[in-house]
Amino acid sequence: MQDAEHHSVLATLLRCVRRYLDSHGFDPETFFESFGLDLDVMNRPRARYPEEPVAALLAGVCERFNEPLLGFALASHHRITDLHSLGVAMYAADTPRFALEQFIDNQRLVSTEAPFDLIDETGFVRLGLHLHDFGDATSVVEEFLLKVLLDTLRASVGADFGPLEVGFTRSRPMNIGPHLVGVGAPVSFGHPSAYLLFDGTELARAMGTGNDEIVRQSTPFLEDLLASVTGEDLVADLRRTLLSTGLSKTSRQALASAMQMAEHELDAQLEHRGLGHEALVADLQRQLSNYLLAVPDIPLHEVASACGYVDEDALKSAVEAREGSSLGHYRGTLRQTSLHSS
Repeated sequence: MQDAEHHSVLATLLRCVRRYLDSHGFDPETFFESFGLDLDVMNRPRARYPEEPVAALLAGVCERFNEPLLGFALASHHRITDLHSLGVAMYAADTPRFALEQFIDNQRLVSTEAPFDLIDETGFVRLGLHLHDFGDATSVVEEFLLKVLLDTLRASVGADFGPLEVGFTRSRPMNIGPHLVGVGAPVSFGHPSAYLLFDGTELARAMGTGNDEIVRQSTPFLEDLLASVTGEDLVADLRRTLLSTGLSKTSRQALASAMQMAEHELDAQLEHRGLGHEALVADLQRQLSNYLLAVPDIPLHEVASACGYVDEDALKSAVEAREGSSLGHYRGTLRQTSLHSS
C-alpha cells in the first residue's frame, strides 16, 4: 500500500466540478487555482491530481453551495468520456457483473486508494466503497462515484436496472427521504462504509455489448498505466510523480521539488539505480506514447499533450527520430502488434 501523500486521482474526473461551477455562474479557473490546482491539467487525458488538494477543492464546493447531496449533483455533470477505464469496462462487458469486475481491476487509474471491492453474499453481491484520505469531502466522493457507476450501468442495461439497497457513511441529511430521485432503491446512512447491494441475478443480466475489440486494444494500455502508478520503489514513485505533474513539466528541479528532495539527492538516487533523469523521462514518454498510439480512438493531439510534447509535429519528430519510421507507419505497426499479442 502506498503512503497517503502519494495518492492521486484521474484529473478528468474533475471535469464534472468544472461543469457544475460553470452552471452556477462561477469561474472554474479561479476556483481551482485557489486550491492549487491547474485547470488545464484535466485537458490531458491521462494526467492526475494529488488527492489532498482535490479533497480540499470538494470541501470548498460543499461549503460554498447548499446541496444536501453534492455528489449526486456532480454526477449529473459526468460524461462517460471523462473516465477511460470505466468506458472500457462498460463497452467491453456482456453483464453488469463483468463490467464491475473490469472496473475494479483498473480502479487505481481512478484513485490510487483502490477503494472498491466486490463481495459475494448468499444470493446477493455487495459493491463496497472504502475511502480513507478525502476527509470532509468523503461523503461527496462516495455519492459521486456510486451514482456515476449506477447511472453508467443503467444506461447500458436498462432503466429498470438497480440495486436493492444503497448505503453511505455520512449521517442523514435534513429533508432527505428513504428513496432518492434517480437511485430507485432505499438509501440509508451512518454505515461503516458506502455500498450498493445487488440481487445476484440482477448483475447477470445481458448488457448487449461485450466488445472484444475494445478489450484487446485497451487492456495492454490500462495494465501499463496501472503499473506506472502502483509500484512501491523509488522509480515507481518518480514515474507516478511525472504522470501526476504532467510530462510537460519534467525538469530536474520540478521533479525533485515534487518528490520533496534536493536535486543532488535525486541525482544520487538515480545514479545508484543506473538511471539518469533524461533517460527516465524519455522512457516514460516512449512507453506511454506507444500504448496511446495503439488505441485508435485517441487523436494525435491528445497523445502529444499527454506525453509532454508541445504539439503533434513535436510528437511526430520524436517518434521518427526514435523509431526510424514515419508516425503513421509506426502507429499502424503498434496496432497490429497489440492485436496479435492479445
